[in-house]
Amino acid sequence: MITVSSVVEHVGLGNIVDILLGRVEGDLDADVFLAVVNSEPTGDFAVELVEVASAAVTRVELAITSAQRQINGYITKRYPNGLTAAEIEDSPLPNIAQKLVKYELMVEADDDTRANKKYAMTELRDIANGLISLGTSDPAKTTSKAITTAQSTSRFDWGGFGR
Repeated sequence: MITVSSVVEHVGLGNIVDILLGRVEGDLDADVFLAVVNSEPTGDFAVELVEVASAAVTRVELAITSAQRQINGYITKRYPNGLTAAEIEDSPLPNIAQKLVKYELMVEADDDTRANKKYAMTELRDIANGLISLGTSDPAKTTSKAITTAQSTSRFDWGGFGR
């Protein structure tokens, strides 16, 4: 659903590095972090910087896993057969995940991040309760508006009713 790279893009490199400074031990260099995120060669960087960047990437991956589990806890109630990658991409789920990941990463969340997390949780509840649909595979969507009736087994003579 989301990747470390998409988190960096969503939050911004400078912001994510600032956030992660409180979550990893050591100096986190933005260039080294970005190289590790993008699986680029890191041989020109000090080993210690690469280790800190790798720990930061692992921390973001853990936050992503936590957000995905939280989302799945709500979504599986409504979509027990899961969603396709295309349905996920076309839904509010990636944005919800980004909000949850950012909140998870922050040592002390600011007011905007807390409000975004609260809104994301509201969206998840609304999805689980059928107030927000994620697409064509929504089990709550009806495919037919026809009402089927059956012959009554009542012995009451309805022929004279209403005269």
